[in-house]
Parts: sequence; structure tokens; C-alpha cells
Amino acid sequence: MSGLTCDFAGLPSITGRWTHVCAILPRVSGAKDDFEIWIDGIKRTLTAVSGYGTFPRPGRDTGSGWDVGGYGSVITANYNLFANATNRVDGGYRSSTFPGVLDEVRFYSAKLSASQIRALAKERDAGRNLAPAVDDPVALPLRAMVREDLPLSLGVYDDGLPAGGTLSCEWKVVSGSTGDVSFADATSATTTVRFDKAGSYALQLVATDGERTTYSRRVPVEVQAWGMLLIYR
Repeated sequence: MSGLTCDFAGLPSITGRWTHVCAILPRVSGAKDDFEIWIDGIKRTLTAVSGYGTFPRPGRDTGSGWDVGGYGSVITANYNLFANATNRVDGGYRSSTFPGVLDEVRFYSAKLSASQIRALAKERDAGRNLAPAVDDPVALPLRAMVREDLPLSLGVYDDGLPAGGTLSCEWKVVSGSTGDVSFADATSATTTVRFDKAGSYALQLVATDGERTTYSRRVPVEVQAWGMLLIYR
């Protein structure tokens, strides 16, 4: 579905390997859940924007049918005739279908929870090291005052692989002056952060098992300076 913004940072190439993909598509008018894409047990969907006519909410499909693996087998070699046909096939033609193999396709009548999706991903890839999973931040943007301790906390999960590996994480400043930001413990998923100057910042938690790395969604923070109170008598 077009109109989606996804974050594929830290996602290794899917070429030549099986990849677990889960798509959540509410079909009820007025549903509260957005369209979601999960890859290898990690939610990659950031935002959904309008673009589907009179459908009730951004990023939701309630009326039309949909296809697994794309639609339209092979079309003319003139790419401009169909902008969505991006996959090259034999003979110089392009197709809008997935140029790989689909296996074990399942349909569910109820939305799967995050833990269920992660369990299915591990089941499909038992024995293969999966990248750590990091919870999505909520209630964004965060707001803080200058030199005020702001709590930070994101859940980090791992499958225990590779053998002998150690799960670690670190908070990074990805927007704003790094010299004006200090963490109580940058290597802890739960910590506090303090800003020396007002402004707009963005933080990100990086989690790694020593072999694979996952980057959290950016955490925007709006920092304001303290005001001045004057009392006249």
C-alpha cells in the first residue's frame, strides 16, 4: 500500500534468504489500528498518510480487494506505462509482482500482538540469529526544560543468539548539538537525559547482539528554557 513511511535502518539484505513478513490490514470502517508492516519480528511502519480517496482513516483499506505478492503478471517493457512495475523479469520486461518465492502464507481474522508476531518470526527462522527488537516510543514528541532530567525508557528484546553474544544498547543524539546533551547512562535502555540548551533534538536507541544491529525510531525532544518571574512590590 502506498502512502506509508517505513524505517528499514539496520535491515540486512533479504536477497537469498527467507524473511518473515507480517502485514496488518484492518478492514473495518473506523478501525483504530493503522496498517502495519513487520519484518523478522520488528515493526517497520512509521506513519500512514491519506491517499485512498474516501476510505475512513489514513493508511486503512476497507473496500477494495488486495493481492499477495503484487498484481499483474508481466507488462510491457515501457516502464512508464505502469510506475509500480519495478521488478525486472526475463526479456527486459517489468512486473509489479514480488520477484521471489512466497511460502507458508497465513491469514488471521484478528490482529496479532507484538509478542505473537515475534514468536512466529522466531518459529519460522529457528536457529537463525534475529536482530534485536526495540519497542516503538510513545507520546511523541517528548518535552523537557533546560537542565531538567527527562526519563527515557524503551523495551529491548533478543533471541539469545548468537551463542556467546551479549545484548547491548546505546542512546545516540542524531539531531541537535551532542555537546548540549548528557545521559545518566547512555548504555541503558532505561535512563535519563539532560539538555543544556533549548531547541529541537532527536535521540535514537541502538541495540546490538554483537552480530546484528537494530535502530529504534527517532525520539524527537522539544526543550524549552525556563522563564523569568519578576515580582514588584
